[in-house]
Amino acid sequence: MQYILLTLLLLLSGCSTKWESAASVTTKGHSGGILNARVPKDSSYIYVYREDEFRGMATAWPMKMNNKEIAKLKNGAYFLIKTNPGEKSLIPASTVFTIEDKAFDFNAKAGSAYFLKHGTSSIFSSVVTLFPEDSAMVRKKLSSYALINIYEDYNPSVERSAVATSQKCSNQSQDPTCFTTIEEIHGKVIINRGNGGFRAKPGMRLSAGDNIITNETATLYFLQYGEPKMIRPNSTYKVPPRS
Repeated sequence: MQYILLTLLLLLSGCSTKWESAASVTTKGHSGGILNARVPKDSSYIYVYREDEFRGMATAWPMKMNNKEIAKLKNGAYFLIKTNPGEKSLIPASTVFTIEDKAFDFNAKAGSAYFLKHGTSSIFSSVVTLFPEDSAMVRKKLSSYALINIYEDYNPSVERSAVATSQKCSNQSQDPTCFTTIEEIHGKVIINRGNGGFRAKPGMRLSAGDNIITNETATLYFLQYGEPKMIRPNSTYKVPPRS
């Protein structure tokens, strides 16, 4: 009985007092465009997620890239890393009496997207790592998960180009590279357009010159001409014209 109680305690608590921001898990299911975003030819996209399950449900598990903590994942959450192609080393961790933090090394190819599950191989293991997953199956699952971060890790010495497209956008076109579209909102976000202002909503299309204003607890995720973007709390961002 004592063993069972201890096991339940570990599963629930993860033996940690570290919590991710509550603002990062208040909205789910509005980031389908980000999950299916076209990857620029000079970039690699890495999606990392944690299952929506009972184990460790009370704590957020951290992950590092280049020895820098870039996110903490609670159950049913994911984040996106936008980076240059090449060798990558990601270090996931938990706080469930982890024996070791096992690095996950791989070669990210240009124009490719990767989906990695953060966790252990079973409830009896304390070695946390990343597991490559099939993109088609995972995209559907993640559409109901919370997007908590978009982390950009571009090498400034490598020139980056915008998403290439030969299509000429028209008023009838539905191609996402023709618009700036709000995907997901956490908290209160205001759009200032001209002399007026209004509350931002998921699915809303923005125009060049619109100012996006987040308060101290708000975060907004959007597709800017096909590329995933994020605006952090207490910020102002002006939508640029499409080049």
